[in-house]
Amino acid sequence: MNKTEHSIRPAVVPALSRRNFLASAATVALPSVVLTASEPAIRPAKERAEHHLAELRAALEEAFNKPFKAEILWDVEAAVLFGRTERT
Repeated sequence: MNKTEHSIRPAVVPALSRRNFLASAATVALPSVVLTASEPAIRPAKERAEHHLAELRAALEEAFNKPFKAEILWDVEAAVLFGRTERT
């Protein structure tokens, strides 16, 4: 009978030198993208606060289908937001 030999041998892997690495990296074509987007303008904190309070007021009016009052009282460092109830 024939004898078969089954063995697992490590694969021969060439040593990766800096030159081999750079040569293989040079052959890979990667797409390049140049972004020319301008940086967003930085708005002052008070302007951002007014904007967000107005957005919150509008969202609450839409959700509850009634008017809301929103105001920032800068002199006392407070924000006021309340819904007006209609008498029936």
